[in-house]
Amino acid sequence: MLAAVIGCTTAVSRDVPPFVERLIVQMEAAPVSNPPGSVWRFNYKGRVVFYVPPSCCDVPSELYDSDGNLVCGPDGGLTGDGDGKCPD
Repeated sequence: MLAAVIGCTTAVSRDVPPFVERLIVQMEAAPVSNPPGSVWRFNYKGRVVFYVPPSCCDVPSELYDSDGNLVCGPDGGLTGDGDGKCPD
C-alpha cells in the first residue's frame, strides 16, 4: 500500500514516485468520495504499475506505468470492461 490514512492525515511511503504523490494530493483536495480514492502498486510482468480504481460505476479505472504514463483503463466504465486499451 502506498498511503495509509491515519486519523485525518495521510502517511506516504518514501519510495513513491512524484506522479503518485501528485495523484494523492489531488484526491485529498477533491470532495470526499465513496469509495475513497486510492492508488495501488503492483508488479505486473516484471514491471511496476500503479492502479487507480474507478471513482464511480461509469468511470474507467486508470493504470499507469512507473514513469506516470497512463497505459489504459482496465475496468469500470459503462460496460465494466474499462476503455478496451488494456492488452490483457
